[in-house]
Amino acid sequence: MAFQPHPLLMVCLGMSRHTRSMTNSTPTILIWVNQYKKYQQLTKQGLCDEASCLKKEIDEALPLIDLTWKDLEQAASDCSNP
Repeated sequence: MAFQPHPLLMVCLGMSRHTRSMTNSTPTILIWVNQYKKYQQLTKQGLCDEASCLKKEIDEALPLIDLTWKDLEQAASDCSNP
């Protein structure tokens, strides 16, 4: 069985997003949607310092995984409204 590298690793290695299958990228999307939801919760709770740190982490990761804040918002919305 061939080893399938993690999508984030593939991006770091310069592989095109078109060479990744949906099943490989799904866990990455779910992880960052959860982080986005956590960011929203921290913001609603008024925990600005924690929210700011998490936002910075998300901001740094998004270009590496070919996602935007709009993608996260849409995915979070889709998860909330099946």
